[in-house]
Amino acid sequence: MTITLLQCLELLAITIAIGIATFGASLLPVKYSSALSQSKLTYLTYFSSGVLLGTSFLIILPEGIEVLADADSETNTTSIGYPMLIGYVLMYIIEKFTSEIIPSAPTESRINEASGDSGHIGFVKDASGYLSVIKSSITLGLVVHGSVDGISLGSAFLNSRSSFRATIVFAIIIHRLPTAISLGAILSKEGWANKVIYMHTSLFALLTPVFAWITVIVVSLLHIDLLYTTAILLLFSAGTFFYVVTHVMNEFDYNSSGDEINEWAEVPGSSSSNSTILNQSDNMNIIFRLLGLLVPVVISFIRE
Repeated sequence: MTITLLQCLELLAITIAIGIATFGASLLPVKYSSALSQSKLTYLTYFSSGVLLGTSFLIILPEGIEVLADADSETNTTSIGYPMLIGYVLMYIIEKFTSEIIPSAPTESRINEASGDSGHIGFVKDASGYLSVIKSSITLGLVVHGSVDGISLGSAFLNSRSSFRATIVFAIIIHRLPTAISLGAILSKEGWANKVIYMHTSLFALLTPVFAWITVIVVSLLHIDLLYTTAILLLFSAGTFFYVVTHVMNEFDYNSSGDEINEWAEVPGSSSSNSTILNQSDNMNIIFRLLGLLVPVVISFIRE
C-alpha cells in the first residue's frame, strides 16, 4: 500500500491539528485550576471521569469492533474479548509491579501562590521523568491509547476507501478533545506539579501524530496489511482504557470521601449535620459524573 502526495499533505495537516488541539484542551483545566475552589475542581474531576467512562463504552469499543468487522467478516465474540482482557490485565500488572519497585508516594514539595507553580497552597506530587508517567495510571493508559490512535490513523490513510478514512479520522478527533480535558483535570486533582502535567499532556498530544507517521512509513516500505492488526490494537486499547476509568473512579471516590471528612472535621456542630453535608456532596459528585456521561452519548449520535 502506498500514500499519495495529496494524502501526505492531508495527514500532515490533520496530525498537526490533532497535536495542537489535544495539548491546548488538556491545559484548560490546569490553567484555570487556580480560579476554581476545591469543591469545583472535584466536580470537574467527577464530570471528567464520566466523560472517560462513556467514551470507553460508546466510542472506543464500537470503533474497535467496526474496524475488526471490516478486517474480518467472520468476527466472533472471542476475538473481541481477548484483546480487551489482555489490555486490562496488562495495565493491572504494570500498576502492581511498579508499586512494588517504585515508592508509592512520589517526592512531594510545598507550594504557594508566590511560587507560580499552582494557585493554591498545598502539597504536589513532584516525581519527574518516566517515573511520573508510570505512577499515573491515567497517563499510562492514555499513552497506550494515543499510540494506538496513531496506528489506526496512519492505517486509515493507507486504506483505499475514503469513507473508511473519514470515519476513523472523525472518530479520533471527536473523542480526543473531551479525553484531553479529562486528562488535565484529573492530573490537577491528583496533585501533580504543573511541569509534570505539561510533560504528560505533551506526551499524550504527540504520540498520535508520531505513530501515525511511523505507521505510514513502515507500511509503505514493507507493503503489509495493517487493518486486522489495527482492529486488535484498538480493542487492546479499549481494555487499557476500561482499567484506567475504573481505577480513576475508585481512586477519586476514596480520596473525595477522605477530603470531605478532613474538611468538616473541625467544623462545630452535630455529627448528623456533617453527615448531611457529606451526603449532599456525594450526591453532587454522582450528578456531575452522570452529566459527564452525556458528552460521549451526544458524540455517539453525531458519529451515526
